[in-house]
Amino acid sequence: MRRLVSLVFLALLSCAGRQPHDLSFGEHYPHTRWIDRESHSITIDALADRLIVTQHTQAPITIKGSWRGDAFFATSGPIFGINHGRDGAAFYADSRFDRYNFKRVLPDPT
Repeated sequence: MRRLVSLVFLALLSCAGRQPHDLSFGEHYPHTRWIDRESHSITIDALADRLIVTQHTQAPITIKGSWRGDAFFATSGPIFGINHGRDGAAFYADSRFDRYNFKRVLPDPT
């Protein structure tokens, strides 16, 4: 699992170095929703400037930052990334959520 997360992390970092005229994931998709594949207990609303993480029994967590390519960067660095097919995502560098894999919920919220 850690190997997969590391591979996704490296792939997403390579996507973050796109040309300036390319749109980042957050610019192209202003609001997407993700849910963990296993238990469906964690929902992520990904917006252009923040991630809102909701768990069934806890208050929502807001993580401010910005998109660079297909990776979301907080002040501490990249923490959330979208896979190449844009149908899966994972956290990295955040031990609270790094064991979860997320799938995109379609259609996107309006």
